[in-house]
Amino acid sequence: RSMVTDERGLLYSASDDSTIKVWNTDRMAHVATLQGHTDFVRLLKLSKANELLYSAADDGTVKVWNRQNHQLVKTLDHGHEFEIEDMLLDEMSDSLYVTGENKKIALWNTSDYTKQAIFRGHKGTVSSLALDQRKRRLYSGSADKTVKVWDVVSLNALEIVHLARMIRQQQRKQGGKRE
Repeated sequence: RSMVTDERGLLYSASDDSTIKVWNTDRMAHVATLQGHTDFVRLLKLSKANELLYSAADDGTVKVWNRQNHQLVKTLDHGHEFEIEDMLLDEMSDSLYVTGENKKIALWNTSDYTKQAIFRGHKGTVSSLALDQRKRRLYSGSADKTVKVWDVVSLNALEIVHLARMIRQQQRKQGGKRE
């Protein structure tokens, strides 16, 4: 599960009981419980720009919370009943990338909470995301043993890296030795 802290000394912890607990780290005291998910809360991300907390759960939703009053702002339905595996917040472009067992990546606009695009192409669960701000590239890792490279401006896949093939090629170059 996930935990994040903010600049005011609050700790947010994701829970198996479908809640998010808020703790004051100075006093080590429970401050609030955020309720709204219907399954395990898996991921938490803080927005530094607008005092929001994003939570993703196994119920297939992302919830947006106001960190000042701990109230639910919006529910983003990822469009499936599958677990969400990763969530990446890009505040430079007001974007939230959400991925999971449905083999897709959803791109949400965080200023109006609209779904902007769906990245398709993986054949397995997409379990991890990374963003290169400089190149404006999104990297997605999947159980299909590939990493896809996406252009976040054009929303096109640029490259597919087949990990197993790449490892075999590297091993051949090294004379079959494993590290």
